[in-house]
Amino acid sequence: MIVGAEVSCCAEIARLRRRDHSTGRLLVYIAADPQVVGLRQSTVYRLIAIGRFPKQIKLSEHASVWIEGEIEDFMIARIAERDHESPALAPPESPYMRMGEVMTRTGLNSSKIYELIRKGQFPKWSDLPKSASGWRKSDIETWLATNTVTHS
Repeated sequence: MIVGAEVSCCAEIARLRRRDHSTGRLLVYIAADPQVVGLRQSTVYRLIAIGRFPKQIKLSEHASVWIEGEIEDFMIARIAERDHESPALAPPESPYMRMGEVMTRTGLNSSKIYELIRKGQFPKWSDLPKSASGWRKSDIETWLATNTVTHS
């Protein structure tokens, strides 16, 4: 049963649902209106891939639905995590470091880092999504274990 604040989080689901007559389950078309769960479609699929969002039911190559009860459970769990300040909502730690983190961890300034990269003495950065770059933490840790260079 949905009560209180949970009603408002699931109100939009009602207008995009259809009943599967063979099972009696209500199905939700999230792609038709991503605001149903407040997440972009790409985020929904990323969360599915890491097991943090209910899996879709493929209707065709370009159409998917979700079981309404599973979406409601997801939303209610997010509310419960928020109310209990659960660490489960903390984003997973990135395997990458940005320039500021690399400078702090290595004690080198950016000029020295780029100089060492040009000489082939420091790991090259990796291109990340959204026009960003960073270094794999494992590459920096390996470099630190095998080098004693400090910035000048």
